[in-house]
Amino acid sequence: MIDARRYNVCVKFTEDDGEPLYHGTVRELPDVSVYENTADEAYAAVVEVISDLQASFEAKGKYFPRPDDSEATASGRTTLRMSKSLHYRVTQAALSDDISLNQWLVEAAAWRLNGAQAAATVVAPNAISVNCDVGSGSVILKTSDSVMTRTTQRGQQVLATV
Repeated sequence: MIDARRYNVCVKFTEDDGEPLYHGTVRELPDVSVYENTADEAYAAVVEVISDLQASFEAKGKYFPRPDDSEATASGRTTLRMSKSLHYRVTQAALSDDISLNQWLVEAAAWRLNGAQAAATVVAPNAISVNCDVGSGSVILKTSDSVMTRTTQRGQQVLATV
C-alpha cells in the first residue's frame, strides 16, 4: 500500500457562515474534500481518507490512483518566450529591484500562484512565519536567525536584515 502522505494534499483556510474552517483536498483524488477546525486536523483527515480509500479499492481488486510525482521529476528549468516590450519592462523592473531577471520572474510566478507565502518561500526558504500587509505592500519574514522585510512601492523592492 502506498503511503498516503505522498499524495499532493492542499489545506486552505476558509469560512462557512462566518465559521473559520480548513478545507483539505487531494490533487490526484478530486472527489476527496474534508473540513476541519485546524490545518493539522484537516491534513490528518485527508490522509486518513486516502488510506481508507486505498484499503477499500485494494480489497475489491480495483485500481487506485498513484501519487503524482511530477514535482520530483521537474528540472527547475524552463524556456520563457515573451514580447520584446514585456522583456524590456521586466528587465527594468528587475534592475530597479536590484535582483536578477531570473529571481524577479521566480518571485512573480510565486506571487501569482500563492501570494505572499510563496514569494516569502522564494526569498527566505527557512522562514518560520510570514506577515503580509497587502495595503502597504510590506511582507515581514521571521526566521530563526533574523527578521527580513520586503517592501514593495511602485515596483521598488528592498530586502533588509534587521
